[in-house]
Amino acid sequence: MEHAFVLPPAPVHQLVGLLQTLRQTQGRDDVWRLASSLGFTLVDLVPLLRAAALLGLVTLVEGDVTLTDAGRALARAGERRRRVLFRERLSALPVFRAARDLLDRAAPDGISRESMRERLAEAAGGLVSEATLDTAIDWGRYAELFDYDADTGRFLAGSVRR
Repeated sequence: MEHAFVLPPAPVHQLVGLLQTLRQTQGRDDVWRLASSLGFTLVDLVPLLRAAALLGLVTLVEGDVTLTDAGRALARAGERRRRVLFRERLSALPVFRAARDLLDRAAPDGISRESMRERLAEAAGGLVSEATLDTAIDWGRYAELFDYDADTGRFLAGSVRR
C-alpha cells in the first residue's frame, strides 16, 4: 500500500508572519504563547510549525519553537530577498527539484496539473493529494520556481528565476 506524501497546508504569508513574530521574541517562544500571540488555536498553528520545520526555518523541542539561522534570515529579509531564500529552502526538497526538472524538459505550454501530481508522487514515493498539490503551487509560485495558470490548470516555466 502506497503512503501519502503531505506538505503541511501552510500558506506562505502565514509562514512569514510566524517567522516575523518569532523574530520579535528573540527567536524563541513557547508554542502555546505563540499561538495566542498570532490569534491562532494550537490546531491552526501546528501545520505552520510543521512546514517551517520541514523547510529548516525552526526547530521544535519540548513545546518550544526556535528560529534557525535560515529562519532568522528569512524573517528579516525584504520581499525580493525573502523569495530568494525561500526558493533555496524549496530547492533542497526532492519534490520541488523534481517539479523543476520536469518543467525544464516541458513543452512551451507547460505541463498539466495531473502530470505534475504524478511526477511529484514519483519523487515523493507516495500519493499526492489536492491539498498537497495546492500547497506546492503556493510555495513554488512564491519562490518563483514555476508559475501556474489556474484557468488552464497548467504549470509553466516561462518566467521562472533560477
